[in-house]
Amino acid sequence: MTTQKRKKSWDKRGEGHEGPFDAIVIGSGMGGMTTAALLAKLNKRVLVLEQHYVPGGFTHMFRRKQYTWDV
Repeated sequence: MTTQKRKKSWDKRGEGHEGPFDAIVIGSGMGGMTTAALLAKLNKRVLVLEQHYVPGGFTHMFRRKQYTWDV
């Protein structure tokens, strides 16, 4: 799947989810996702904002040719 297709499908998931929110979490790294999950478990409406097209912050990896990096 190309980057553009991934970004487009990710953008569509957020459509129709309007506020008000009890909390807005900036960043979807380990801390942000943990915070959002704990708040959601307490029945709070949470919005997680991430600038990258893949959530996870530094908890993912990427590949270039035969090399793989954990970031």
